[in-house]
Amino acid sequence: MERKIVIEICMPDQKSRSKAMETAASFSGVASVTISKDDHMEVKGIGVDSAELIDCLRKRFATKTCGCLQKGKGYATLVSVEKIKKLPPKAAEPK
Repeated sequence: MERKIVIEICMPDQKSRSKAMETAASFSGVASVTISKDDHMEVKGIGVDSAELIDCLRKRFATKTCGCLQKGKGYATLVSVEKIKKLPPKAAEPK
């Protein structure tokens, strides 16, 4: 079943955004990765281990120069995990 995982991660510049996308896209089963303006990364895929993804992002971004650490927010937190339901195609109605 396809899932949508939303992760809040501290990404102060474009380099860290591209590094986060590259890290998430390298996981097996990931179909798409998007980043919104409020530092939320959305990962869609089948069989993606969200705990392992968070752990990998935390290891990759474990720096004390990030502004989020000074605020006490952390640098990668899991916001939500949802199942994506695909609707079956509608049958053509006879005229």
